Amino acid sequence: MKKLLLCLFVVVALISITIVPVTSTILINKDPTVILIDDFNIYSLADFMKETAHLKSKDVLKIISIGPGGDAFILMSMVNHIEALQTRGIKVVTETQAIACSANAFIWLAGDERVVHRHDLIMFHPAYTMDRYGNKQKMEDLPPEQQMIIKHINTYMRFKLTKILRNTEIVNDMLKDSDNWYTGLELFKSGVATKLIEN
Repeated sequence: MKKLLLCLFVVVALISITIVPVTSTILINKDPTVILIDDFNIYSLADFMKETAHLKSKDVLKIISIGPGGDAFILMSMVNHIEALQTRGIKVVTETQAIACSANAFIWLAGDERVVHRHDLIMFHPAYTMDRYGNKQKMEDLPPEQQMIIKHINTYMRFKLTKILRNTEIVNDMLKDSDNWYTGLELFKSGVATKLIEN
């Protein structure tokens, strides 16, 4: 009987593994809802909306952000959706793990509560486009339409950051003409992070 039960357990486990889709985002549990975002080039707003559709007022959504960043327009649409959730009374807690750059760093900023670990590395920068990156001077040879896109994204990011942080000096530092790196401890001391985990 024990052997039969063990065989059944193994079969069920194998079936479960086969039907779970491989995704860049993992829905860890539902109380509170915890979502891991590690690749903005794969993850989409549709994924995010599906995974948050069940949330109601006073629920808590925790977003763990780790990774190199990715598509700015996916980021923008997700930040807008997070704000819609917050308007409905849903608390959003964001947390970095080890490293969060670019879009991964900006999505972290959208939380009502922003958690960091002391030794996390978080990087912000102004928008780039396609295969070009670097300081402002290096971007001046881009076609006008690409310059317009970059300007629009940077205007959006500056508006959102100023709204969230209410500190122009910090926003200016984050959007300088280069990659701007901070430790979790630095962001906590500056007031950008609201909670520090000491490990």
